[in-house]
Amino acid sequence: MDTTATANATCQISPHARAVRAVLTGFIGSAMGGLTGGFYVALFSGWISWFATLHIVLGGLELLLSVLSGHKKRRTNILSRIVGSRIYSVIYPNDDDHESDTNVLGWIGWIYSAIYSPVSQALWVIGNLHSASAELMIVQALSICTTALPLTIDPKARYGNQLGEGFSSTVFNFVTAMSTLILGGLSSVLLVSAAKELHHHHFIVIIYIIMLVVWTAFGRMFRPDPTSDKTNSPTGLGVLAGLAMGCFAGILIATPAFCVMMIAPKSPGLGLMDYVQCEGLALWRRVIAVIP
Repeated sequence: MDTTATANATCQISPHARAVRAVLTGFIGSAMGGLTGGFYVALFSGWISWFATLHIVLGGLELLLSVLSGHKKRRTNILSRIVGSRIYSVIYPNDDDHESDTNVLGWIGWIYSAIYSPVSQALWVIGNLHSASAELMIVQALSICTTALPLTIDPKARYGNQLGEGFSSTVFNFVTAMSTLILGGLSSVLLVSAAKELHHHHFIVIIYIIMLVVWTAFGRMFRPDPTSDKTNSPTGLGVLAGLAMGCFAGILIATPAFCVMMIAPKSPGLGLMDYVQCEGLALWRRVIAVIP
C-alpha cells in the first residue's frame, strides 16, 4: 500500500483508487495521440500498444543513433545499414525530401509525449513500484506505451527545424530520443517487476515475451512512414477522424486496466477523492494519483 505518514494524518490509497490512473493514462494517451498525430498514428498505436515496450526502446535507440551520427552523407553507408532507419531521413533530410506541415496540435502532442509524460510516469513509478500489485504494474506499463508510441511513428523533427538549424534542432531531436527511451525504460521496469512477482506463472511470462518480439517485428515492418502525409498532424476533418480513432483505440487499450480496477478491493485505504484531499499529503502524490 501507498502510505504517507504526516504530522496530522496517515494517507493510504486503496487498490481500487490506485488503478484509476492506469485507466486514464491508457485512454487519454490514445485520444491525445489521435488528436495531435492523426488517424494512422492512433490506429497503429492501438494495434501494437499491448506489446509495444520493445518497439519503443528500439525506436528510442534508433532516434538517438540518428541524432548522434550527425552527418547527412553517412546515412546510406552507415546508419541505414545498421537499423534500416527511415527516421534518419526525417531528422537529416535531403533538400528534395518532403517537408511536412506543422501546427499547434503537433506541438501539443510533442509536449505531452516528450516533456510531460516522462516526468509524470517517472513520478508514478517512484511512488508505486514497491507497493503496486503485479497486475497493476502490467496495465500501467501498457498505458505508458500509449504515450510513447507517437514519438516512434512521427518524431516531429520538422518541429525542431522551426527552432533553427544546428544546435536548437539537435537538442529538440535529442529530447525526443531520450524521452522515448525513458518511457520505454519505465515500461520495461514495471514489466520486469511484475514478472518477478509472477514467478509461479512462468508460462504466461514466456508467452508474453514471445508475443512482444513478434509484435515488435511486425510493428517495425508496418509502422507508417514518418515522411508520409499519414503522419502529418491533422487539420480540418482529420482532427475529428484522429480523435475518434484515438478514443476508440483508447477504449481497447484501457480495457485491461479497467478490469484490474474493477476487481481491485476498495479497502483497505481511501477512495480517490478522499486520498487527494488527505491533509498533509505531498502535492506530487496527489498529482500522480489522478492526472495521467
